[in-house]
Order: sequence, then structure tokens, then C-alpha cells
Amino acid sequence: MREYRFDVKRCFTPENVVRLLFVCGCILRIWYAVVTPVTMRGHDIWELSVNAKGKAAYLLRLIEWGKLPDSYELQFYQQPFYYLLSALAAAVMRGLTGIEDAAFLVNAGKVVSCIASCFSLYLSERLLREFCSVRVRGYGMAVLSFTPVFWLTGGRLGEDALTFFFMTAVILGTVEWEKQPDWKHSILLAVLYGCGMMTKISLAFPAFYTAYIFWKNRKSSRFIPKMAVFAVISLPLGLWYSVRNFVLFGQPLGYVPSMGEILYRGDRSYVARFLSLDIRNWLRTPYANPFQDYNFPVYLLKSELFGEFTYDMPVFIPMVLLLFSTLLTLCVAGIGIYKICRWKSAPGEKRPLIWGLLFGGYAAISYWKLPYGCSMDFRYYMMLTVCKVLVLCCFLDEEPEGHFAQEKLLLQKGLKGLCFLFTGFSILFFVML
Repeated sequence: MREYRFDVKRCFTPENVVRLLFVCGCILRIWYAVVTPVTMRGHDIWELSVNAKGKAAYLLRLIEWGKLPDSYELQFYQQPFYYLLSALAAAVMRGLTGIEDAAFLVNAGKVVSCIASCFSLYLSERLLREFCSVRVRGYGMAVLSFTPVFWLTGGRLGEDALTFFFMTAVILGTVEWEKQPDWKHSILLAVLYGCGMMTKISLAFPAFYTAYIFWKNRKSSRFIPKMAVFAVISLPLGLWYSVRNFVLFGQPLGYVPSMGEILYRGDRSYVARFLSLDIRNWLRTPYANPFQDYNFPVYLLKSELFGEFTYDMPVFIPMVLLLFSTLLTLCVAGIGIYKICRWKSAPGEKRPLIWGLLFGGYAAISYWKLPYGCSMDFRYYMMLTVCKVLVLCCFLDEEPEGHFAQEKLLLQKGLKGLCFLFTGFSILFFVML
């Protein structure tokens, strides 16, 4: 009888580890979406009624009445694509089950968010594949698979997960277009931008980078016709709802409703809000507070992990998770600053640094224009984690050379250890929910 042996090395190759982490990340997102009620840890859902003005009412009006909002009050100003997809999912669920309950139908929005979150993880791995060898991609995938903000947004009603999907898609699409600026990639990128802006108008922001890449390749074949087709596809898709609301209701372009004085933090200095690291706040609690906090860097660090919520578990778990995440972020930020200061001579890929500056600038501008606590919530800026992971993995991929080879090797080993610790405590945090 033939004897079979389990070969660990052949089974857990770097490629298989990346695949396993991807599957685990998807399972975690699906599990969280299934077990979490739609009203738990949500944003602006409010009553599950067509007569309300929250996100649930937006979706229920599409399901029950088959029509878009007839005003731009409160959450009705939101772009419609996420809610149209959710209404379609709700129609399928109602047709299969015959259930008419509002809570059940609103849960369809979580289906769209969960699928978008899983596809975002896949696209993030594709970006890692573009810039990093397989021997280090597992560290990046571990961080991306288990960072809480991704599965929190993937299990909630709202456009955040779908917005992040389109963010990763347009960045990856721009990378693909740069390699092969043909008609197929031009049209695909236009559709992604159009659908992305139909989900959240902020999807126009990565277009600055895409426009730069277009300009670099302006001598490519049939450049002007491609750009004309790109504009003809993306602009009507992305802006029709804003134009509709402007014509019908006078909604200003780029409108965001006022949050009121309860969240206002514009009375703090720019140094206190942007340029300092509020250590006392960091030490006091691992959780962000949109009603009191104003320090942008610390709020981002906290909301990347826990959103704007608190959790019923021993405080040392989120505190240690925040510690590992902060150390990882500060190390990557230091690497990024070093590479920016030595732009021409520093080794490695530079594009993730450009994206990090782009999305970091977008986050800072958003908080400057809208100085509210909720404007700092990391759910709006999830591409920053992808940029962080890309910079990290590009650094881990570099061969230690030169005068500081030993120090660089030591830093690489330390960062790998931090990835393991962060992943372990992220899983522990999820288990303790």
C-alpha cells in the first residue's frame, strides 16, 4: 500500500499562502456580514421606513416605489449606484424567499457591500502582484485580509465598501492602461470611473493621477479619440444624478449636508488638528470619538481599526492591536519619507508613494473643508491602507545593501514580525466581538 506524506513545504508555498489568506479574508467578511444585524455599527441608517430620510429609506423607496428620492434632504443627496445594486439584490432575495419584511430587504445592501469588499481584496492583491515578488506578498495580504475597517464596511448598509472597490479598480485600471493604452483598457477605465462617481462623487479624485498618466502617454496611438470616448462615457455616467438633482431641486454640485455644531471642531488650530500626534488621546482609549476628537492622525489610526464604535471586550485587546498598527504605520511612514527625500537615488517602486500622498492629501483636504469628527473616519480613506501595504512590501522586497545593510535587514525582520502580531490580534479582536 502506497504511503502518503503531508509535505508542508510543497503545500504552504508563498503562492498558496497568499491564496489561503485571500480565502480567509473573504470568509471573515462573509461571516461578519451574516451574523451582524444591519442596524448594528451602521451609519445614517435611521428608521427602516420609506418615510424616513436615511440610507434605509433611500433603499426602501427604490424597492417599494421603484423611484429615486424626490429631494436631497439628509441622506437622499447620496449618489445612487450602490442603492440601485442593493435594490436589485433585494428584488432577487424577495423573489426567492417571498419575504416582504423591511429589515430583511434592507439587509440586501449588506450583500452588495460584502461582495464589493471581497472583490476589493482581490484587486488589492492584484496591485501587490504588480509591484512585489510572491515571497513578500503574504505579509501584505495578511494585513489587508484582517484589518478591521475592511470587514466592518463589508458588513454594513452604505456605499463605503463599493466606493473602495472602485478606488482600487481605477488605480489598477490606470496601471494596466499605462502598460497597454489600447481601446479596451480606455473604455474599461472610463466605465469604472463613471460607475465609481455614480457611487461616490469623490471617485473623481484619483482622476488627477490618471490624468497625469494620460498626459505622459499623450503620444500613444489615437490618443485624442480615446480621451474623447473616455470623457463621453465617464462624465455622463458619473454626473447624471448630480445634474438631475441640480435641475429638479437646486442641489449644489458637490453638496454635503451640514453636520451641525455638535460635531464641529473647526475652532482648533491647524497644528492641533493636522500637524501633531495627540499622544494623550492615543493612550486614553483605543476608540475614536466623533463628538470630541479633533486630532487627524490619531483619529485615522483608531478608526482604521475600530471605526467610530466601542466594543464590549477586555480593553487590552484593542489597545495592543492599536499599538501594533501604529508601529507598523509609523515605520512605513518613515520609509516613505526617506524615499521621498531621496527620490532619485532611493531604490524600489515609487508609485505607491505617489498614491499615498494623493489619498493622504485628499483625506486632509476633506477634513479641512468639513471640520467635523466624522470627516476623519477611515472608511472614507481605505486606500491609505493599500498604499501602506504596497510601500511595506516593496521595502521588504529590497535586498539589504550598502553601509546600512544589517540595519535594513533587521528592520525588515521587525516589520515581518509586526505583520504577524497585527494579524494575530486582528483575528483575536474579531473572535471577541
